[in-house]
Amino acid sequence: MFLLLVSIIFSMKNRLFSGFKSNELVNGSIKLISSNILLFLLPLIVTPILSRIYTPSDFGDWGVFSGAYSIVSVIIFLGLEQAIIKCEESKFPLLVKLCLYTSLAVVLFISIFFIILKLVDVEYFVNFPSVPIFVIYLVCSSIVIVIQNIINRRELYTYMAWGSFLLGLGQAVFRILFSKNPFFYNGLIAGTVFATILNALYYMCVVDPKSMKCLLTRNGISDYKQCISENRRFPLFDAPASLFAFAALNLPIIVLFLFYGKEAVGCFSIVIQLLLMPISLVGAAVGKVYYAKISREGKLQHTSEYILRFVTFCAILPTLFLALGGDKFLVFFLGEKWVDAGNYALCLMIWSIPTILTEPLIPLYRKLDKQLNLLVYNASYFMLGICFLYLGCKYNLNVCKTLFIFAIAASIAKIGLFIDMLKQTKINFLQVVPNYLIILYIATLSIAIFRIYNLL
Repeated sequence: MFLLLVSIIFSMKNRLFSGFKSNELVNGSIKLISSNILLFLLPLIVTPILSRIYTPSDFGDWGVFSGAYSIVSVIIFLGLEQAIIKCEESKFPLLVKLCLYTSLAVVLFISIFFIILKLVDVEYFVNFPSVPIFVIYLVCSSIVIVIQNIINRRELYTYMAWGSFLLGLGQAVFRILFSKNPFFYNGLIAGTVFATILNALYYMCVVDPKSMKCLLTRNGISDYKQCISENRRFPLFDAPASLFAFAALNLPIIVLFLFYGKEAVGCFSIVIQLLLMPISLVGAAVGKVYYAKISREGKLQHTSEYILRFVTFCAILPTLFLALGGDKFLVFFLGEKWVDAGNYALCLMIWSIPTILTEPLIPLYRKLDKQLNLLVYNASYFMLGICFLYLGCKYNLNVCKTLFIFAIAASIAKIGLFIDMLKQTKINFLQVVPNYLIILYIATLSIAIFRIYNLL
């Protein structure tokens, strides 16, 4: 099975990417992708160790912690961090300061919000792993995100590649070191936070001092008001759209926690990491360079065609892997305690396709100032996914059936978003994507549906 999968990938590689060799988009992406490939190899070594050191319940705590972070991180700058790449050079210093001040204000508000709800005995917040550690994580991550956007604007991708690699390596090392330390409530959480602190220090050391001199300049309130007005589409549409997307992915963690327990959350969290691995490895890197390129040069349709061919190939890989029996390998890889994770992966694998297809292309809405479109589709994604997930829990369906109906509902919204992306870029999907890849999609989906039917 695995030899067949590898042979399919390599037989397609040259035909898919032949047009990429001389393309600036890919040349810029390669530096980021190379570090992500190294990050892919690290989990292959570390994950089997962690899954035997920690229990699904431990991963459930991490899932709750990371899920809350994923939702908060979307609104921590109110979407203004995306404008750092797109704005005029004269507005750049003011925008960087505005992002930093905004993040501090949001972190303060979130801290008070969590403390109040914990004091009034709201179950989720009472059982939340650690609010102080969460605040530290938010502050350090904010610094990293701002500097990453500065680096992306300056096209200093080598620094970003090394930063990503150091974060992954530090996280792996600290998680193992802290596993038996009684001082830490959860080594998975503590290891990630320590790695993020070091990552923030790294970026502060390597960033161009000229870019940071903006923090020393003085600006009046009227300057900040004008800056917010000029970039109002980001807080009005972009931030809520991103919030809906991340909430749709992470609120299932809360629902599963309340109805099925931390073990279900742990399995769900680790499966999501597997299914979205193409985004983690390649999609996020290409998406960053894609945004910088279309903001600087335009050529939206031409550049998007390259992206589309690339992500269409990447999107099928998790489903193909699982359809050919990868769920069995997943259980073997993680250990006997993770039998449910293989079944969860089968139920969610179809959802991963439209999610991976759309993620790298999202910056086109920022380029076109059409964030409202993205907001509408992401709101639909959130409402459909969460409503059907809740209904499955409410009517006492087992976890697999609940996750499957969630996957179908969420996929419908993501497919609608993908169709709108093709419309905005004026791309004919059938002309851009090779016929043999379409055939592979049909065959993979047929096998996937057969396997899900037998499971349910």
